[in-house]
Amino acid sequence: MMLGKWRMRELDRKIRAARKQSFDVVFDLNGPNGVHAGRVLAYLREFCHANTTTATGDMYDMAVREGRRQVLLQIMSIRNFQPEDINPLTEVHDEFIRPDEFK
Repeated sequence: MMLGKWRMRELDRKIRAARKQSFDVVFDLNGPNGVHAGRVLAYLREFCHANTTTATGDMYDMAVREGRRQVLLQIMSIRNFQPEDINPLTEVHDEFIRPDEFK
């Protein structure tokens, strides 16, 4: 069964809206699980190299790092987050380790 162009566009719009709603629930920093959403985003910020370069001497390592970065950028795009929205968020380890312990 072939779907017409209009029907495909309508389905695509509905799918995108449902996906955005799911991202809005999961990554709602002001919702009931906002602390946990913030922790996950802070972890992803570091893991996905949001504030560091993905360039390394190894092209395969660089490709992996860039792939991770694209995941975070997609989350930020869907949620309309700016870097300043996630930069102040703290990771779980920040609650247990004080920076002065490394001096």
